[in-house]
Amino acid sequence: MCDGTYGPETTPGGAWDRVFEALGSPARRTLIRSLSEVRPGEGVSLPESARFADAGPPVERLELDLRHKHLPKLTAAGYVDWVEDPFRAYRGARFDHPAEVLRVIDDHGSELPTTLVDGIDGTEGVDSGRF
Repeated sequence: MCDGTYGPETTPGGAWDRVFEALGSPARRTLIRSLSEVRPGEGVSLPESARFADAGPPVERLELDLRHKHLPKLTAAGYVDWVEDPFRAYRGARFDHPAEVLRVIDDHGSELPTTLVDGIDGTEGVDSGRF
């Protein structure tokens, strides 16, 4: 579905598929939330702004995963832009797609089954305070 650009969706539901794929990682969800907390045009420091739990991967591993897996996926979808030096991320042209889905989940998480939201940020068994 994604050829490295964020052009028109080619299949019905393609935008939803892309959002849910992007939100399929605690690091990517955390980065989208971090960018939601700053004004458009402002960046966030990486890897700190994608660190999702004290029990998450070591910082060095997270940085490697961001550069080679998470950021390319978010950039290809148009959700995030990033620069190497300094290592920072910014809102992309379609940032509002995953950001709005997370906002709705955060606003209505208490209405969802706890088995669905438990550990949503890589903190299984820990009350993340989001819901």
